[in-house]
Amino acid sequence: MQARNNPVMGSIGTGRATNDWIADHFLTIVSYVMLFIVGVLVRWETLRTYLGHIDDPASLLAIRETAHQGYSLFPSGVLYLQGAVFSYLAAPLAWFLDPDQLFTGARAVNLVASVLVIPLAMALIRVLTENDILTWLVGALIACDPNLILWSVALRPYGILAAEVMGIVLLMALLIRDGIDARAFGLRVTTWIPIVATLGTFTHIGFWLTMPGLVLTAIVMWRRDLLGTHRAVTRAFAISLLPLIVFLLLGRFVGIGSGTGSSELGRSFVGSHLFSITKIITQPHLQWDAWLENFTSGAAHDLIPQLIVGSGVALAIWSLHPSLSPLPAWKRRVVEMVLIVHWGTLFTVIGLMTSNVEARYLNQIIGLGYVILAFALYMLWEMVGPTVTQRQIMRVGLVLLLVVAPVWHGWTAAMARMSEPGGSPDY
Repeated sequence: MQARNNPVMGSIGTGRATNDWIADHFLTIVSYVMLFIVGVLVRWETLRTYLGHIDDPASLLAIRETAHQGYSLFPSGVLYLQGAVFSYLAAPLAWFLDPDQLFTGARAVNLVASVLVIPLAMALIRVLTENDILTWLVGALIACDPNLILWSVALRPYGILAAEVMGIVLLMALLIRDGIDARAFGLRVTTWIPIVATLGTFTHIGFWLTMPGLVLTAIVMWRRDLLGTHRAVTRAFAISLLPLIVFLLLGRFVGIGSGTGSSELGRSFVGSHLFSITKIITQPHLQWDAWLENFTSGAAHDLIPQLIVGSGVALAIWSLHPSLSPLPAWKRRVVEMVLIVHWGTLFTVIGLMTSNVEARYLNQIIGLGYVILAFALYMLWEMVGPTVTQRQIMRVGLVLLLVVAPVWHGWTAAMARMSEPGGSPDY
């Protein structure tokens, strides 16, 4: 499937082809927009009752300093780079609003930026399956996920980070599907990758938990071509390193340092205390609770992480034995990439980070978990049951397990989040 077949994600962004595509899919597009609006309304209702987060003052101060002097150097001398992208997005509000209005306006900006994870995830599953039902499923699950809702209304960077991670995974999927000339919204994907990497780096250092999986996918898929026909991919990832280097240098040499700890990566930039190679030796166990704590509310909440794990295992088996389901090779590569990013991030966080591992460090891959679940349903739908009767029975089971249970969980968890008076001000 070539990019030109999709005017929105491909090379054709205007003209009659786009108009025809929109006309043919008008009702589908309307339904997608309505689902996106539901996600916005759920978050807005939560914002109305959520009193605020313990670290909101730091974010507000960063916004004000960015507005007044162009960068977020606190009066104490600390250069506050965590959430820098959000600080710049909200900084213009500080020119016109009083402190109380700025608080409300900044939360609205964060909500708008964070909720983009919904259409990006829907686009990713749409690229993989071209299936409206699965696109709606992924959109609904992300719209109602209580953690993604929380970090869309609290003035912390984790909601925007989730959207950026989903965005760069989508870009990589387009690159795998369409080849080196893949385009999105008028630009080459190889141009978008360093742009998103820059935004991600200056949103939260945790963005770089995602990049090794993408690089590994590129090496496995294109190998020597990365120095030849696909050298633009190599160049894109190389350029993406520049913002990380700038980030580290700024954190070390500007101001007095963040004072967040002293680890192998140094003590002078925000986030350095989160990574510890020595943890492999001193604390070799995996801290699964950090993952499970993302699923602690809503009906059947204990089942959801098990479904995501089971779906990932099923897709890994299919990847090793592609004859089980004769899908195009590029889809297998995209699924492998999603699995590598999702599970690579998970095991890095629960295995390599310090003892202070918390659920929010995995918020950026929650959406990918729902994509994994939906594609497992897509793949298993045609594989189950040797007879017609058995196939129908097993398909009913798949719907109950991979559709009804997650949607039921999502809705009840979202209702619990919206109705929680004040919310939790801590992490």
